Amino acid sequence: MLLRNLDITVGLCNGTRLIVTKMGRYVLKGRVISGSNVGEKVYIPRLSLTPSDTRIPFKFQRRQFLISLCFAMTINKSQ
Repeated sequence: MLLRNLDITVGLCNGTRLIVTKMGRYVLKGRVISGSNVGEKVYIPRLSLTPSDTRIPFKFQRRQFLISLCFAMTINKSQ
């Protein structure tokens, strides 16, 4: 399940479910299984996230894929 909006025109929005078909070091290949673009193949890049909180006295950066493993979900996400 995607955790953030990546590309709304392609259907990569928060909560979109997909099946990962291929894993690379910097990109994931997947097939959408929910929403209006069911069956479409998409690529999800690994993004760098930097917090914008000015109270932190130093800068740090985290690189991650914006997906979460989803075996079960709440009723609100399934609607």
